Amino acid sequence: MRKKQMSEEDKAAIVEIRKNLMTVKDAEPSKLLENPAFYRANKEYILRLMNWLRDSNNSIEKLSYVSINERSFEIFHDEKFLEGHSVQREQERKLNPLVVKSAQPLLDKCGVSKERLMYYETTEPIAHLIFDYKLRRQKLLIIENEDTYYSMARCFNSPFTIEGETYTGIAYGRGNGVAGSFKNYKKWIPTEKFENVEFGYFGDLDYEGIKIYESIKNNLSDTKVEICVSLYQMMIYKACEIGIKNLPNTKENQFCSDVYLNDFLDNFNEATKNNVNQVLESRKYIPQESVTYVDFRNIRDS
Repeated sequence: MRKKQMSEEDKAAIVEIRKNLMTVKDAEPSKLLENPAFYRANKEYILRLMNWLRDSNNSIEKLSYVSINERSFEIFHDEKFLEGHSVQREQERKLNPLVVKSAQPLLDKCGVSKERLMYYETTEPIAHLIFDYKLRRQKLLIIENEDTYYSMARCFNSPFTIEGETYTGIAYGRGNGVAGSFKNYKKWIPTEKFENVEFGYFGDLDYEGIKIYESIKNNLSDTKVEICVSLYQMMIYKACEIGIKNLPNTKENQFCSDVYLNDFLDNFNEATKNNVNQVLESRKYIPQESVTYVDFRNIRDS
């Protein structure tokens, strides 16, 4: 079988790679020689990377770690490229499928390790209130939604007790973002000051809310996490008062595994389990906003 003849553009690309890139310290771009078309499609970003390596090698001892987006902009003039969400590259990719929108394939072809770029990953900050830092044991209630977090922050300024369960603070979960945020909660909540930190959870009563709670539990396998049963019971009581048929409809295609559902239901007595199942099977849901500032004030003042 006859070997495909190399284009003049590819030949020129190989000459460029051999002449300009092969001697860059901390890079091993030999894979580019095997794929000159990739080099041509991503040349601008490859050259920016190599130029940065040359410059930083001259003062490596003075180079400090910076955040991933800060380093990405410094090297590529594109703050989202290292984390793989470059809008600019996404647009260029529509014209040429060899264009990469994420840095990893480019780093692989250039033989450059992520460690050499000296950046750190970041996580979403966790808004939280700890009411008494002197307490050695802390239990924070994670609140799924913004309005409820705001109402509780407005209501409480000291530890509060709900049906025998005391919470020493609250944390905002950011809806669906909560599971990812709390993987790294120790970056934001000063656990080193305390003997022990635990979490309660309170969110919407629907399949998605159950999945969020179970995801937090799985992500924080070394930390105790449990639902605030009393607040969920309050939600269910209010839902039964207005009638389950009058609750809002849940989103289409929302579900969770039987394992997640059964683990969640195990927190309740049989009567409450039946009510929860009736809500879910009716394709309805109870928003946590059904429990209001007035309810929290009554808890505080009781």
